[in-house]
Amino acid sequence: MALLQCYEGLTAAEAIYEWNYPRQLLAIRLAEARGDHLADADLFAEDFLLARPLLAAITHAGPRPAVLFIDEIDRADYEFEAFLFEALADAAVTIPELGTRRATVPPVVVLTSNRTRDLHDALKRRCLYH
Repeated sequence: MALLQCYEGLTAAEAIYEWNYPRQLLAIRLAEARGDHLADADLFAEDFLLARPLLAAITHAGPRPAVLFIDEIDRADYEFEAFLFEALADAAVTIPELGTRRATVPPVVVLTSNRTRDLHDALKRRCLYH
């Protein structure tokens, strides 16, 4: 199960992934010490990727679907809600440096809301909404 806690200002990148900057920096220092050259592709590879809840749910291998619990979706901005709608409809997310990741088994998504604002009906139809 993956938990995504929503808040105002949450971005798609924060929900999908982040790069392990300390590990990348260590790789750079090690390469410098050895006299090796690192290309961008060496630093922006799967080894340095930290999966956030949405990516973890999308890339879950199965055979049973992952459960993605999105808490307080109404606290997120409309832009994030629109992104989430698209990601759930496609069961895919894109990492610019690595390409698109598609779910082999789409996740089961549960949304909660404090009803501080209305959610788009299309988003609610794609989730278990409480």
